Amino acid sequence: QEFLKRFENSLKFKNDFFIPAISIHSPYSTHPSLAYFALDLAKKQNLLVSTHFLESKAENIWLRESKGGVKKWLENFTLHPKPLYAPKDFAKLFKGVRTLFTHCVYLKEYE
Repeated sequence: QEFLKRFENSLKFKNDFFIPAISIHSPYSTHPSLAYFALDLAKKQNLLVSTHFLESKAENIWLRESKGGVKKWLENFTLHPKPLYAPKDFAKLFKGVRTLFTHCVYLKEYE
């Protein structure tokens, strides 16, 4: 609810230089339920969405092979971390949403 209050408040300041938008940080840090919530809001309000995607070798190994540095880092927060998405599944979430995918250094699915 706090997010919605803050977002609604930001809409008051919309102008040519400030466009309220939504960011879904990355596939390794955003739970599917939060991603669905954010994308539903973006669709309803025709908002731009930004997301970091496959920006590092470590993220690439994590999403494709469930191992590596990201896994070790996530073990600080949970005992048995598992990727929440495969790369193609994460990309499919954004179908029909104006999205800026940033980085995409290791994206191979659409070559």
